[in-house]
Amino acid sequence: EDPRNEAYRSLLYSEPFCFKRIGVSNAKGSKRPTVKSFCKSHPQGTYILELANHLVTVEDGDYYDIWDCGDKCLYGWLERK
Repeated sequence: EDPRNEAYRSLLYSEPFCFKRIGVSNAKGSKRPTVKSFCKSHPQGTYILELANHLVTVEDGDYYDIWDCGDKCLYGWLERK
């Protein structure tokens, strides 16, 4: 695993942030959810989405990034405990 992942996770898992990670399973024949579909199904809360080599923040159903990553697939997300 990329050591950069461990760096941001160790920070976000600790106080005062206290996020927990939820992985996305990729069962054969199924598609991963996109950033847009995640936002529609999670209209409340604060999340950090893990994309391929990228992170994006979601707050109350809106994503915030420096580019439009709405069609990119999720590998997992972090949510506040």
